[in-house]
Formats: sequence, structure tokens, C-alpha cells
Amino acid sequence: MTKLKLISLPLAEGEAPARALRLPERLLRRYGFGEAVAVEAAPDGLVLRPLRSGKLSWRATAASMARNKGLERWNGWEETLTDGLDTL
Repeated sequence: MTKLKLISLPLAEGEAPARALRLPERLLRRYGFGEAVAVEAAPDGLVLRPLRSGKLSWRATAASMARNKGLERWNGWEETLTDGLDTL
């Protein structure tokens, strides 16, 4: 858990009081936050999510696969060779 402080923001004339939460850059990068944040009220607090579609573009998918080349393990599929499904 990371403990963060709320800071008061200077007010312009006619604005309601507001406070800000400073998030470390490493957390913003890790979770893919950009310029805007989605905030959801939950029973036990606020949930912050990056604003994105949830799907990678083809270019981003290819880049992600290239970065993770050799890290994925597919040998678990070999266990299905003897499950008997081919005789159904």
C-alpha cells in the first residue's frame, strides 16, 4: 500500500474548494494513466482507472508480443493430447 497526501488547490474566483491527490509517476506509468482518469465510487472508497478502451490496437498488441517474446509458456496444451476428446 502506498500512502499519499491530499493537497489543497488554489481557488479561482467562484470556484468551489477542491483537493488534489499527487500520484507517483511510476504508478501512473505502470497502470497506463494518461491525461484523464475515470473515478468510480465504490462502497469502501474510490476506484481510479485509466481512460482507455480496454483493447490494444493492432500496433500495441504486436509491440506487447515482441516485448514478451519467449516469456509465454504454451506447453500446458500438450496435456490435452491425452484427454480423449479426439475420440468423441
